[in-house]
Amino acid sequence: MAKASTLSSHTAGTPKKMVKYIPAPYYFKLNSLNASVPICIVGLIANAIVLCLYCCKINKPKLGPYFLNVTFSNLIIIVCNLEVAAFYIGEMTTPLVLQRLLEMLHIFAYDTTLYIFTALTAERFLTVYFPVWWQHHRFNNFSVTMCAILWVVSGLESLMVYFSCYPRFKLINYDNTTCTIATIVEIIMEVIIFSPSLLFFTLAICIKRRRTQQNPLARLDITIVIIAILLLLLSIPVRLLHTISFWVQSMDWFLLTSTALLLDSCTSSSIPFVFLIVGSWKRQKAFEPFCMFLERALKDTEDTSEPTTADQEQA
Repeated sequence: MAKASTLSSHTAGTPKKMVKYIPAPYYFKLNSLNASVPICIVGLIANAIVLCLYCCKINKPKLGPYFLNVTFSNLIIIVCNLEVAAFYIGEMTTPLVLQRLLEMLHIFAYDTTLYIFTALTAERFLTVYFPVWWQHHRFNNFSVTMCAILWVVSGLESLMVYFSCYPRFKLINYDNTTCTIATIVEIIMEVIIFSPSLLFFTLAICIKRRRTQQNPLARLDITIVIIAILLLLLSIPVRLLHTISFWVQSMDWFLLTSTALLLDSCTSSSIPFVFLIVGSWKRQKAFEPFCMFLERALKDTEDTSEPTTADQEQA
């Protein structure tokens, strides 16, 4: 689901059996929801484990606050997706106020994920290309400050879009001007500023590391690249189509949002497994705690070369 509000308070009280509203086959929507449930449950557990391990077990990396905030926002997205799936599959009714709150939280969390991860790649870009200058000018708690600023920016944008564009707030003489303005702001922020920036910084990090023989690609860089690919391929394209759907009425809006819910669940749930795969890559030990994989996946100095002699002896 590109946003929790894509279902607009689950059609704002519209009977769940009114399938004629949906041009797409109803079973496709139902199958998308069914597939999203186990993915969300696994993702909920995995992200909660990452959150706990980061707070309690591992040494805090310099860029750790970014990953911590992304993990927290992913938890919010997954909880919202589960609520939508429970409403349609299990026919579980929730108060309209709670539905609206979860929708706003989902918009908030998705925007924050994109913005914070783009800021992470930007800081990593500065570290890779201008290490001396950045070390001299970077102040303490820069990452925490950036995360706080982006949460505020995301919250303001999300409230603006939510209260401007969703049907339950429309009056009889509704003026679509405010929704148009809000959508333009959203497109500028997400499609023109943050998405291209995420792509640029990610490509720049890969190119720089590949060209520098003395500084091979660190595990942190691999983690960043994989997560960026997930966002760019699974979340952002559907997000763009969803934004355009406010203006193009002929688009199959319900099919789009059902598919987006599935892809959104996959993206949010897969990030902990990226940490696991990157952290365990080329390690020969039979067993290590997950906190070691997480700590290793976020290291910005360790390369991905073959295990050392000490590692082999310990194994």
